[in-house]
Amino acid sequence: MSSKEKKTKKKASTKKAKTVKKEEKTVSQNDFVLVDYTLWKKTDSELKVVETTDENLAKESKIFDENEKYGPKFIIVGEGWYPKFFEELLIGMKENETKKVELPPEKAFGERDFSKIENLPLRKFKKEGIIPKPGDQVRVGFRVGTVLRVGSGRVIVDFNHPLAGSAVVYEIAIRKIITDLEDKVKQLILRRIPDMDVNKVTISLDDHVLNIIFPDIALYYRDIGVAKRGIASDIFKYIPNIKSVKFIEEIVKPEEKEEKEEKETKVEEK
Repeated sequence: MSSKEKKTKKKASTKKAKTVKKEEKTVSQNDFVLVDYTLWKKTDSELKVVETTDENLAKESKIFDENEKYGPKFIIVGEGWYPKFFEELLIGMKENETKKVELPPEKAFGERDFSKIENLPLRKFKKEGIIPKPGDQVRVGFRVGTVLRVGSGRVIVDFNHPLAGSAVVYEIAIRKIITDLEDKVKQLILRRIPDMDVNKVTISLDDHVLNIIFPDIALYYRDIGVAKRGIASDIFKYIPNIKSVKFIEEIVKPEEKEEKEEKETKVEEK
């Protein structure tokens, strides 16, 4: 091998040594993430699905709720929208990573506390038009409990979490770690207006002013004013450096609207 070839080979190996693999982002506190999960209650003989984001599994497990919106859930890690132990399981996970973990009662929903089982007068419920039955979830003040027994003018209510005292299994999948401003805002909009088609929402940032243009259908949403105030409040809380939020309802002339939708369809097809 000539000296020239040796130098060329040395240069190539030096360049190769300098190539650094891009570090994959992992979930951290305050991150915006989309998460799929399934929660099982573990007994001596089986695993029973209690909660899931998978619609088909919910139907198979006979826990399907037509009022529930299935699919990945939006979470801001550390905000307490989900149990603390669940959010801690997300920390350090990578995008598209799936993991399955088993948790004993003390690391999940806690052991059962028998002091939280209370004997309440039936008239307390009748005053609010409630006729309690065993198995019902009832709200008493700021607490929610499960009715255990009803009789002799008394109602036995268990204010423990329904899974207290149970070992559980979670399967968690991180579908997306959201870093883009527009995607973050769209998730905050969906949090307040779940039925909004956010693909028809236009978002732009002008210095510290965030402009949000809603399609004309937004005018028909119930309590849209309250929703907008909630969205603005969330943006100020979770997205730094935004000093003002402007909401605009765009009403497009019918012919122009058709032309605009055609252009958008062509762009999506590309």
